[in-house]
Amino acid sequence: MSNWENEKSYPDLQILIDISNRFDISLDVLIKEDVKMVKTMDKERVLGSLKREKSVIDFFTGAGTGIVITCLFSADTMVRTVTIVLGVVMIGIGWYREAKYDKRLF
Repeated sequence: MSNWENEKSYPDLQILIDISNRFDISLDVLIKEDVKMVKTMDKERVLGSLKREKSVIDFFTGAGTGIVITCLFSADTMVRTVTIVLGVVMIGIGWYREAKYDKRLF
């Protein structure tokens, strides 16, 4: 028996399309027959979206923090000031997006 039949995992979308084509059955019928699979695929889609959003948040806060810290050790110039402001803005964007992200989770 396959992992799909044993409910251990589900095939990826391309495999479902191949099965649909081979047996001349619509994806709608093929997928909707397995309610548990539909719920699992929806959950995996949402989790993938949340992981991507968390990566963007981590980028903004991490890069912004790195920029600010690096600039603190450089000569006091207008470029340094602008770069620090840019870093602080990036951190702010990260914090803002994280607040929205947290609301989606809870």
